Amino acid sequence: MSSIKHCLLLLLLRQSNDLSFITSTHSKLIKSGSLYSSLSVSNHLLSSYIRCGQIRNAHNLFDEMPHTNVVSWTSLMSGYVNANQPNKSIALFRLMYLDGTRPNSYTFATVINACSRLANFNLGQQIHAQIEIYGLGSDTVVCTSLIDMYGKSDGVLYARKVFDKMTDKNVISWGSIISVYAQNACCHAAIELFNDFFHIGIPNQFIFSSIVNACASIGKLGLGRPIHGKIIKHGHESNDFISSALIDMYAKCGNFDDSKKVFDKIKRPSIVEYTSMIISASKYGLAKYALNLFNQMISQKQNPNSVTLLAILHACSHAGLVNTGIYHLTSMKSLYNINPSAKHYTCVVDMLGRAGRLDEAYNLTKQVRAEGQDKLMIWSTLMSACWTHKRLDLVAEAGERVREFERDVGGAMVVMSSAYFSAGEWKNAESVRREMRRKGIKKEVGCSWVD
Repeated sequence: MSSIKHCLLLLLLRQSNDLSFITSTHSKLIKSGSLYSSLSVSNHLLSSYIRCGQIRNAHNLFDEMPHTNVVSWTSLMSGYVNANQPNKSIALFRLMYLDGTRPNSYTFATVINACSRLANFNLGQQIHAQIEIYGLGSDTVVCTSLIDMYGKSDGVLYARKVFDKMTDKNVISWGSIISVYAQNACCHAAIELFNDFFHIGIPNQFIFSSIVNACASIGKLGLGRPIHGKIIKHGHESNDFISSALIDMYAKCGNFDDSKKVFDKIKRPSIVEYTSMIISASKYGLAKYALNLFNQMISQKQNPNSVTLLAILHACSHAGLVNTGIYHLTSMKSLYNINPSAKHYTCVVDMLGRAGRLDEAYNLTKQVRAEGQDKLMIWSTLMSACWTHKRLDLVAEAGERVREFERDVGGAMVVMSSAYFSAGEWKNAESVRREMRRKGIKKEVGCSWVD
């Protein structure tokens, strides 16, 4: 293959998202016998398959390559991360080590991203130790990935240590650490870091979105409004995620009118902004408005996602629109190709319970296949409804399901005890309280964050 044809082919592969072109090019290269004559051609073909989401074809090509290098290994690892198969990416990293190929900063960033997807703190620490051995502990790309991984693995202090050791911080690394604090309920620290960065750099859309979410989480409208002003000044108000965060912030701070003003200024709302506004409306009990938004969104050929439908179910539940809510639940799969999750079913159980239709709520709860926290939530929801309507028979059965769990059951156990007390069954009520004391179970105290 001439050097001109070689360069042209690499350019076409680098720019192409057309799977038919990529597969036909692959066939031509095999027939001409030039596929494996150049490692750069093989690597570009590999990357092209990954870019089109064809991870199996990419892996088959990788296995057929007589020679590979760090680019080949890293590309395939990245493909598995993007395909939401982080375990396979980690397995490839181990095979790469056995193969004797030396990882670079992008390899380590990729495998750390895989650990981040798995929220695997211990494995992340092990790879962090290898990063230090390879002398990449101050690399900006690697450190930014480490910050994100520790943040998603409940290692906020470790994330901060990595950030503080960085010698070359950029807007992406600042955004990562601010996001870590915001997502781990350390919102005051996130705001403090944002103010520090604002004196030395210009925030990007990601940073603005994170800090608005931080203000929303702690109900700090006094801090949120000036940040909204900075967003307008820097021309980011039209960004989907920022406008969605602003809608959420104003709603959580008790100012639904300002949420609506932000939404009404958007010329063509996306699914993200529609969903945020529907969630806000449902929290304020504005079911009719939420349903109107939903219908408007559908009329504009924007299909809802799982979160949008959950918000609609919440709106129907709090407004007593049981039949409408059941319609949306049962039509999720047929209309939008979305399988209802345990959260959707829990919302409908709450809806039926509020309406006093407890037998239907009970039958639905029994039908749902849920595990872990999802199972605890749906049975706790049923128990609360049964307590409200004095159905002790169902309270007792729900209580037995809740007792299977060791954590986060304080609220449900208090409900069960209160139900027995209200029915005059003092012995059963005291038995539940005694069990709580024996296991050290306490109900979390409620609070309000709005300024």
